[in-house]
Amino acid sequence: MELRLSLISSPRYPDTINVDEDLQDYFSEPRRVKLNEQITIRPLLQPELEVHFLISSLTGDDVLVSGDNCRIIIDTKKIRQEKLIPTSSHTDETILFTSQRLCQMLTTFDIHWSKQTTIPTILLHGIDDFNSLVDYACYQCGYHCHTVSSQLFAGDSAAATVKRIEQAVQTAQKSTPCVLFFNHVNFLCKLTDVEHDDAIVTNGFRKLIQQIQSTLIDSKPFIILAAASRLHLLSEQVLSLFSYTLSIPAIPMEIRKEWLRNRLSNISVADDFNHDLVLAQTKGWPIAEVDQLLSLIIEAAYWRSIESPDMSVMLTNIDFELGLKKSHTSKLSSQRKAMIPNVHWSDIGGLATAKKEILNTIQLPLLHPDLFGDLARTGILLYGPPGSGKTLLAKAVATEFSLNFLSVRGPELLNMYVGQSEQNVRDLFERARLASPCILFFDELDSLAPRRGRSSSDSSGVSDRLVSQLLTEIDQQQQDHHIFIIGATNRPDLLDDALLRPGRFDKLIYIGISNNHDDRKQMFQALTQKFQIVDEEYNIDDYVRSCPLNMTGADFYALASTAYLRAIRRLITNNQEKIDEENNTQTVTLIKSDFYDALENFSPSLDENELKQYERLQKS
Repeated sequence: MELRLSLISSPRYPDTINVDEDLQDYFSEPRRVKLNEQITIRPLLQPELEVHFLISSLTGDDVLVSGDNCRIIIDTKKIRQEKLIPTSSHTDETILFTSQRLCQMLTTFDIHWSKQTTIPTILLHGIDDFNSLVDYACYQCGYHCHTVSSQLFAGDSAAATVKRIEQAVQTAQKSTPCVLFFNHVNFLCKLTDVEHDDAIVTNGFRKLIQQIQSTLIDSKPFIILAAASRLHLLSEQVLSLFSYTLSIPAIPMEIRKEWLRNRLSNISVADDFNHDLVLAQTKGWPIAEVDQLLSLIIEAAYWRSIESPDMSVMLTNIDFELGLKKSHTSKLSSQRKAMIPNVHWSDIGGLATAKKEILNTIQLPLLHPDLFGDLARTGILLYGPPGSGKTLLAKAVATEFSLNFLSVRGPELLNMYVGQSEQNVRDLFERARLASPCILFFDELDSLAPRRGRSSSDSSGVSDRLVSQLLTEIDQQQQDHHIFIIGATNRPDLLDDALLRPGRFDKLIYIGISNNHDDRKQMFQALTQKFQIVDEEYNIDDYVRSCPLNMTGADFYALASTAYLRAIRRLITNNQEKIDEENNTQTVTLIKSDFYDALENFSPSLDENELKQYERLQKS
């Protein structure tokens, strides 16, 4: 018996390929095969590579073949298959969802290819990672996929780039039906700052497409696909190359939940492990980054299990907190992510009036968006002296309502390159939309949005353009009742007037220093609620009354920290021998003298003149 296999052409094959031993292993057990059937081999040394063969000659139409009863011959000449047949199914729910529309387009082109008069050119946008999506769509629809990373073109001359594109097209054409995929296409025509180079590349690309179109008759499908995370990264010349634009939708929470459940299905998870918290904290993250976070959580559980008697690995909420903390300090945080902070109302003493105003502004639109319509306020401006608790208030609101929290200081968005500062603002609002419901918090807003046209040092006009971009983004998201913008500043008089108009930062809340004893007591009580105070003579009412009236929340925090530090020093001095013993833990306790000693040399951060200035700002 003789079986003849023809190697199906693919752009992913290396220059030399040897799968003789892999074929012997494949047919080491009897397999039923048919004429013109496709078989796929995964080489042992390259398991990620799929090598496709067509059964071009066979003794009989439907026979049972094994290496013992059949002679297997491989034709050296590669052939083109009408359509690749998927040999397995993909189980990742997120890929299944995001690839639906692309699969529909590829299938449509395949069915109606004989009527096609132009080469289909499709531009994908909307996410950061397209490789898995495109690979799966091509695989399911029976296309080869030849991927070209446009990042490799960065720094090339325009002529060299056109040459590379031509080589990629020629390689892909040899393996039709094929999708030629240019990932990160924004690098394709942003080689230099010279628009002339962009024109050379795009014109060269367009001529190649026209040349291919002349071979469409009686040919197999050939489609050009490109991807960019955001359309505004592309010039008009590049956009004009594509006849179809496809936006990849964000993955719904139900599918993310199913993906998470399947991802953890083979891992022991504690009964109280909070899956919903994982989903809430990672809303808006790309799935690849969520997967990396899960790896960090599993790693934390592994190291914890080493210390346990039974060495069992089981994920707990503690592992999640450790993994999340590590993810925000690792390379995973190359881009700022939204997260739910851990600050509650009980952590903020006093400020009852400010809390009530913030709740009235945010809570009702959040609970009844249908009733508010276009009337919901889009922005709150917290202003007042430094250290008065503006940032803590914004974090507490996010925590109490389980909202994601994106925080940025004004100077962080500034960049020395022309146009990059405005791009940073656009990216920030895009992340807020992906993470909604979300609080977008601008700290030091006066440094980001000063009055336009009045800065003698801003000769390039970057500050004015940045303010204009910020206003544009705020106006564009007015219809989204799940994004709340909060700004904080010490100098509201320096802000651009346009920011304070209705529909923008139209709710101003003064966060000042309270002279009310109960407010001051609540503030200090919140700061010391976890302290172990063992001195019965200590009375918080008397202590707060002895503190200067011009102390901010930050001053009270510094006072509490100093008192705690004195208690630690006293503990070390009195128990040096016990502390030196191995595995000996000591509890830090505070007494009355710790607090009063801390107050003895303490001076508030604001003087009376500065406070009067802020009071005048409040009244103006």
